[in-house]
Amino acid sequence: MTSGERRHPGDEWYAEEPHEVAGVEDRVPQAGAQKTTEDNLPVHSFQTLLADLATITKNHVVAEATGLEFDRTTRPTPGQSRALELLQVSL
Repeated sequence: MTSGERRHPGDEWYAEEPHEVAGVEDRVPQAGAQKTTEDNLPVHSFQTLLADLATITKNHVVAEATGLEFDRTTRPTPGQSRALELLQVSL
């Protein structure tokens, strides 16, 4: 950015002078970086939250040796557990 160059006022790094953006490099998100919460959990849109929760599965297991059958639900990740807690859903 040249001296006095202006960016769009809605831009997070808006500044009129270069010295005003000193240290911005520490705040600029890296390409491919994912936003996280204060608990270091991933931030989701509604669609990505649904896609993440959809990976929780219930599997029907049959033991060959004994014929014993049971259902087993995959263990949710910490982020999935937090989302389920906020939604007041139990597995």
